[in-house]
Amino acid sequence: MLVIVLSIFLWYNRDKGIKLMNKQIAKKTIILYVLKMLKEGSSKEKPITITSMTKVLNSMGIPCERRTIGRNVDYIIEFGEPVVKMKGGGCYYDHER
Repeated sequence: MLVIVLSIFLWYNRDKGIKLMNKQIAKKTIILYVLKMLKEGSSKEKPITITSMTKVLNSMGIPCERRTIGRNVDYIIEFGEPVVKMKGGGCYYDHER
């Protein structure tokens, strides 16, 4: 099910002009992509794992590591976004908060 959500995220963004394979991307923008994935590709019923987000970003041509994504999720939470981290390694954007 998670693969379907991530595939939908990639498909959804293909029409928005996100062509990253041949483009240099600033490391600081990774956190924005993480937030976008959490908002659009996760829910309480279908959390997304940090490893899955890492795989998606790497497949988009944005090199990053799992630890980087984990730190970015923590920064997003500190900033005040309603992101919930679960014990099993998943996290989701709580649209109800």
